[in-house]
Amino acid sequence: MNKLWRQVIGVLFGWKCANPRCGARGKSLDAHHIFHRRTRGGVFMWNPQNGAYLCRRCHGIADTDPVQLMDWLEVSRPETAAWVYAYKDDKKFRYVDRFKEVNHLTRILERQNDE
Repeated sequence: MNKLWRQVIGVLFGWKCANPRCGARGKSLDAHHIFHRRTRGGVFMWNPQNGAYLCRRCHGIADTDPVQLMDWLEVSRPETAAWVYAYKDDKKFRYVDRFKEVNHLTRILERQNDE
């Protein structure tokens, strides 16, 4: 099942890294679970919207910086980003709530730096 899910993620992303500035392509990239596989008992594990296709370098960044991952997805796969954001009001899903707060604060800082 994991192999099939990985293949679907690759196809959805056109076998290109989700980071629009990366340019890596091919079938050897990684399929990354946006929400951890154990989240809610694995409900999202095989959902194709729960995936991002990433090169090894960008996968490492996504693991430590989910805000950066979402910025990439908003450009490369907006429907996946929208699916992730759809869970922002789900009180049982704390990761999304924290993510929203971090994303909001990051955008405020970016606006401050642009001024």
